[in-house]
Amino acid sequence: MNECEGKKSFEVTVPGKWVLAGEHAVIRGGCAVALPCPQKMLHLEFVDCEKNSVYVEPAPLQEMIPELITEFEKLSQTQVGASLKGLLKIESSIPVGAGQGSSAALCVAVVKWLNTKLKIQIAEKDLVRIATRMEDQFHGTSSGMDVATCFAGEPIEFYRERGGRPLGIKNLPKFETLDTGLRSITKNCVSKVIQKFEENPALGKKLDSQMSESALLAIEGLKMYDRGEVTHGLDRISKAMKAAQGCFEQWGLVPAKVKKMEQELYKKGALAVKLTGSGEGGFLIALWPDRG
Repeated sequence: MNECEGKKSFEVTVPGKWVLAGEHAVIRGGCAVALPCPQKMLHLEFVDCEKNSVYVEPAPLQEMIPELITEFEKLSQTQVGASLKGLLKIESSIPVGAGQGSSAALCVAVVKWLNTKLKIQIAEKDLVRIATRMEDQFHGTSSGMDVATCFAGEPIEFYRERGGRPLGIKNLPKFETLDTGLRSITKNCVSKVIQKFEENPALGKKLDSQMSESALLAIEGLKMYDRGEVTHGLDRISKAMKAAQGCFEQWGLVPAKVKKMEQELYKKGALAVKLTGSGEGGFLIALWPDRG
């Protein structure tokens, strides 16, 4: 691939994401609040090279990228794949199966890249829709929240029917992400919640309502904190996170190892602790008091 050196034509960096509250219920129309994770990023770079078809690095993505290109063409009703010749490099620090938006970041990066190859480029709102449907290949039916957060690059309020709305928040409290060391499959967690819902519809609706209300309370707390009402803001965010974690527990998505980590964090002074993502592993989010 030496003949392609120095001919870079496109590059983009997309953040991972984490969810403060709203998981699972958002699929059925509830509210969620999600934030980008700037410490975890995906970088895509394309180098034009007329002597090659698309060559993908790293190797594990060599089958997936053509599938995503085909899906993009189908959803956008365009033809772009045949004209692509070069080296596609993807580097990501976003862990897979950890609830930090690895598949969403990949889909967002790919649609942004392919869009630049079209004679008439697609509007961002339509790119969000296309990337969301592309992500269905990973999760079955994506709510679109992860994709919307990756596009926005800032905290958003999200409803499946309305999409994402940036909250305009500049100051965040002290959140810490902690790896549980466990990994899960989103489809399996979603299926588990749906099964619980079917077994007890009344409880299912109650938990959906509790999760959605926790997201609204978290948004209220974030806005209060952002405008300097620190104590009241932290109190609302803390209550929201605890209510959301309660939903995870009743859905059966909090393994014993995670529960033990949660208890240890509370002993150290955390105000609230919850899983982020689909559950059964991934990362815990801890909220800490302001310290100076």
